[in-house]
Amino acid sequence: IKEDTILISKAIEDKIELTISTSATTNSITVIANAISSSGIKSYEYRINNGTWLESKENIHTFENLESGKEYNIEVRAISQTEKEAIAGKTITTLLLKEPIFSEANDGEIVITYPDGCNNGNICTYQYNNGEIITVTDNQMIEVGEDGTIVATISDGINSVSTTYNIIRNNLYVSSNGNDETGYGTKAKPYQTIEKAYTKATTVKESTIYLMNNITANNTINLNENKDIILTSYSETDNTNSLVRGNTLTSYMINNSTGNLTLENIILDGNNVHAESPILFLNENTYTLLSNNTTIKNGYNNSVEGGGIKVTSNGKIFDENTVLVIDGATITNNIAKQNGGGISGSGATINLISGNITSNSMLTSNTQGDGGGIHTWGSNLTISGGTINNNKGRHGSAIIASNSKVTMTGGLISGNSARTGTIVIWNNSSFILNGGTIKNNTASASNGGIFINTDSPAGKYTYKSGVVCGNTPANNYETSSSCPN
Repeated sequence: IKEDTILISKAIEDKIELTISTSATTNSITVIANAISSSGIKSYEYRINNGTWLESKENIHTFENLESGKEYNIEVRAISQTEKEAIAGKTITTLLLKEPIFSEANDGEIVITYPDGCNNGNICTYQYNNGEIITVTDNQMIEVGEDGTIVATISDGINSVSTTYNIIRNNLYVSSNGNDETGYGTKAKPYQTIEKAYTKATTVKESTIYLMNNITANNTINLNENKDIILTSYSETDNTNSLVRGNTLTSYMINNSTGNLTLENIILDGNNVHAESPILFLNENTYTLLSNNTTIKNGYNNSVEGGGIKVTSNGKIFDENTVLVIDGATITNNIAKQNGGGISGSGATINLISGNITSNSMLTSNTQGDGGGIHTWGSNLTISGGTINNNKGRHGSAIIASNSKVTMTGGLISGNSARTGTIVIWNNSSFILNGGTIKNNTASASNGGIFINTDSPAGKYTYKSGVVCGNTPANNYETSSSCPN
């Protein structure tokens, strides 16, 4: 070096450029630092939510054991070889651990969906009615046969979320090919008996029991749990299915002792079995509706009252809480030994709105059987529509009423045959005719149409409107000498 040479030294400024990127799971946040320095990067430090700085030689760091769905403030400090530093920060939220989802595409088939999956470190479980906790690896379909509760849970090891599903079994299925032990009352796995479906039906709302084919009743079906039940047919071809009395069943087919019962699109077939009870027995404080396309037929009661139906309030009179409504049903070809070939009512409320009571009779129609269609004692009978025809009985081929109130505002009573009277109003009973038609009925002895007992305690008749005609033999209750078409 020459003596006149001047050595000039210039410090190179150490500058750090720092950027960060982040990614999150439900319980962790990973941060990647990208730092550039002319002197090189000596180390990195990381912290979360203004906590303690954590030193690292690596440019990547994961914060673990975090709460899902929560916002975190992440900071990174890069330190150069000359002890220069740069800080970068970012706010990021961990992913929310999604709750399990329940669905019920088919009655009794509960599907649990785990949106975050069960094969990526998550643990999926469910528990039915506080029983065993079941661990699963995928979405689940669970079959349940009765009301209950399912709790589904997903956990990522730190966080967990649960969903509770309350099962209400209000649609249950019964098939002769079903099984009461292994079935669930679903379409795919029906019960075998109506009794089983009834015991499993919910009490919190109206339930429907579907007959998937014809069922034989070998034992009385006791409805005694104060439930609201619809009994109907299920068929993909619109068939009306039957409940048929077994050859050895001499008691009731159905005994509704408490609650509400609707029969819809179903046949109760007594199968002409010589029984000691009607097909359908309705006790006090029950409401029973026989609606569209329901048929009660071929009952044979070899005991006393009610070939098809017996409804009773157990000694009460005019009980408004013991109700039978016929609206679209047919009651036909039933036989009772003594009273009420079709229906026998004691202390009840009976309303015929629409439908047909036809071809019912007595075992001893010429000697002691009364009320071929309907027999009442201490009851309110209202007829606003429907037809009562072709029934047979000793007294009152269509209706006999004792200590009862009968009101007719519509409907047709025709083609019935008796020894005395189509409508017989007996002791302390009243009949108000305010519409409808009573025509072309016959009696072999007297009073082809209306007969009002005049002996004490006498019956009472009030005429307001309606047609009474063509009955043989006629009496002074006829309103016309000829019947309109």
